[in-house]
Amino acid sequence: MIAKIISLLIFFFTYYLIIFGKGNKAVIAFSMGLLVSLVKVSDTLRVSNVGDFIDFNTLGILLGMMIVVGILKTTGLFQAIAIYIVRKSKGNVISIFIFTMLVVAILSSFLDNVTTLILFSPVIIYICQEIEIKPETFLFPMIFSANIGGTATMIGDPPNILVGSASGKSFLEFLLIMSIPSFIALFLSIIYFLSIHKELKVIERKKLDNLMKADPGKAIVDYALLKKGLFVFGLVILGFFIHEYLDYEAALIALTGGAVMLLLSKKDFDEISGEVEWDTLFFFVGLFAIVKALEDVHVIEDVTNLIYNFTSHPYILLIIVLWGSGLLAAFMVQFQW
Repeated sequence: MIAKIISLLIFFFTYYLIIFGKGNKAVIAFSMGLLVSLVKVSDTLRVSNVGDFIDFNTLGILLGMMIVVGILKTTGLFQAIAIYIVRKSKGNVISIFIFTMLVVAILSSFLDNVTTLILFSPVIIYICQEIEIKPETFLFPMIFSANIGGTATMIGDPPNILVGSASGKSFLEFLLIMSIPSFIALFLSIIYFLSIHKELKVIERKKLDNLMKADPGKAIVDYALLKKGLFVFGLVILGFFIHEYLDYEAALIALTGGAVMLLLSKKDFDEISGEVEWDTLFFFVGLFAIVKALEDVHVIEDVTNLIYNFTSHPYILLIIVLWGSGLLAAFMVQFQW
């Protein structure tokens, strides 16, 4: 009973510190993960047993994709895509809005959401300055689009990787399950934001003349690396689709792709380390330790029994889990930085 109380106190204290911004999220989670091991609430929380409770498949996918995307980012690819969208729209602001939401969603389904938004934000802000509207008119919908797109695939968000790895679902199975609801959510979001931002319909096209003259090709700073990088990225995505048939873990595919990208770019780990979100990786390590402690002292089992004893009806259970996790996610820290 004492071990259960200590584990719960550490868990709630961890989220108290995170929610109220009492320090770096990753440092807090990692430190609390160490603390729960130091107080010995469970005999299994030992360094020698770290492979039993830390999901290295999740960490491997994250690290590998961070390296791949980090190197692709140095080529200027994403800036070129943003400029290309504006030019293809021929100055039509509604088209720019829709195309940008679609591209952000697609990229976020394979790349890091934050990276996608950071790369698109300067262009979006510049567009808003040119057409003289508030940046949040574009930026808030882009945040929705990135999060919706990130839910579509197993590699779109760290939580997806965690769920996919724990459930044993393949990349293709995850995609087939999540693609339709993600598409519906994106479609409804576009309709909603267009309905509340009616000012987009009356903006004159001539205000975007300067951006229309920009050359997407000039945004690319390394064509050779871009071609090689896109080829490797395509092979990695293909690997995710067929990894279960090859009997390879998804992490092995991602890490191999990262290693090949490093070899082709002739960069070392020190050069690319700035593109790796170490905070996310260490956050997961700490979280795995805390969750393992809660599992060992039967807190997770008690919560499961409590919900099941409330009702055994499968549909009501599903609603409780969906709405409960949704409401908690609205207040608790997300895995993205």
